Amino acid sequence: MDTGDTPTALERWEEARRLAPEVEEVAYWQAFALADDAGDIQAGAELLIEMLAGVSNRGTWIDLVRRLEAGGYIERKGVAEALLARVTGETRV
Repeated sequence: MDTGDTPTALERWEEARRLAPEVEEVAYWQAFALADDAGDIQAGAELLIEMLAGVSNRGTWIDLVRRLEAGGYIERKGVAEALLARVTGETRV
């Protein structure tokens, strides 16, 4: 897959979730692909909310959102803040 091939990447994330629904990382990274790469914050947040509802270590995953932003792994400015606002009600990263 070529770099920047967002539609194909999203299809593969969806397929991976169907094949391994118990692997929470797949949904997590798909949420970021939706929010950051595809620019669909709402769809990313909905998927992230669904994923976080089924885990016991919710805080760890939310903290990772902050660390990804701080480390420069989220390309679009404001994506982490927007996701956190929808998921937790937080407005600052």
